[in-house]
Amino acid sequence: MVQPLERFEPVGLKAALFVFDQPSAGARYRSEHQAEQLRYLGATLDVVQSAQLDLVAAVDHYECFVLNRVQWTDEVAAFVERARAVGKVVIFDTDDLVFEPSLERYWAFLEGWPEENRRVQLAEFDRYRQTLEACDGATVSTEPLRDYVRKRSARVGVVFNSVSDEMVRLADEALTRPRKTRSDVCIAYFSGTRTHNRDFLEAADAVLWALDTYPRTRFLVVGKLDLDERFGAFGQRVRKIPLQHWRALPELLCETDINLAPLEPENPVTECKSCVKYLEGGLVAVPTVASPKPDFIRATQHGQTGVLTSGPAEWRDALRDLIESPELRREIGALAREDVRSNHTTRARARLLAETLAEFGVSVSGE
Repeated sequence: MVQPLERFEPVGLKAALFVFDQPSAGARYRSEHQAEQLRYLGATLDVVQSAQLDLVAAVDHYECFVLNRVQWTDEVAAFVERARAVGKVVIFDTDDLVFEPSLERYWAFLEGWPEENRRVQLAEFDRYRQTLEACDGATVSTEPLRDYVRKRSARVGVVFNSVSDEMVRLADEALTRPRKTRSDVCIAYFSGTRTHNRDFLEAADAVLWALDTYPRTRFLVVGKLDLDERFGAFGQRVRKIPLQHWRALPELLCETDINLAPLEPENPVTECKSCVKYLEGGLVAVPTVASPKPDFIRATQHGQTGVLTSGPAEWRDALRDLIESPELRREIGALAREDVRSNHTTRARARLLAETLAEFGVSVSGE
């Protein structure tokens, strides 16, 4: 039996409330990590799941509201009307292209779904659109996503994803644990959900080539991914484990030598994806090979902090170079670690978030 969520009651008057519908990696990166950034600036705020509070009653307790993937409902409509009447700012936030139902063919996870399930999902996308259009503006995780939002909202700012203090701490702890000496090379793909089946096809042939060419390589898949029958030929050198809690990822990444981040080409959904795989790998000094999507290009210095590649031949060449050179893996991994910790933490990005919110007329600094 599902236990009801604990009721949240706002107290006093604070700068901002971050609201999300469902707990997820996106809600963590977009709500909790942004909240952590603002706390560095002295702001008072709360983060809460929408089902835990009375949104309309919360209007009197915050100056600004950031709704991360909150679907349009009668309650949200009443909340927006009340907030607008008393001059409070309401911002829609998303890290994915979830507000355009017309782009359904680009979402891999919808393939093979029963028609009724597809209708339910598309209706959810449309409710995100309604919330987006009703808000005063939006914040998004990447520049391509900003361009899509501009078709629905005149005001939009880019707030790039960042890693939290806890992620840094967990990475530090994982790095200090003793490791057994290994002679093999582990290539890993942290896939998450079925949305990545088509993404992985970008790298699949190169991974198979690496397994065939280098007997000391192995391949680890974390999460839901449908591997084709060719991978079965490599027996125990190919390992699949279930989706893991995010706090377990640093430990798994520390056992990885090459982190893969392929994304499907010519797909507006993947064009809008952020570079979190680079950030997570970089925290533990693991080099990432990624498709050259805009946010990876923004964050990664090709050949220095990571490798950007497209097409079967380039993927194969990238894996060859990294498999054959432990020195190259160490060099790229070390530079990635330095970059992530210097430029992509919540502390490093706090001021930029405040500047973005200021463009909406929101002052969040407690200074």
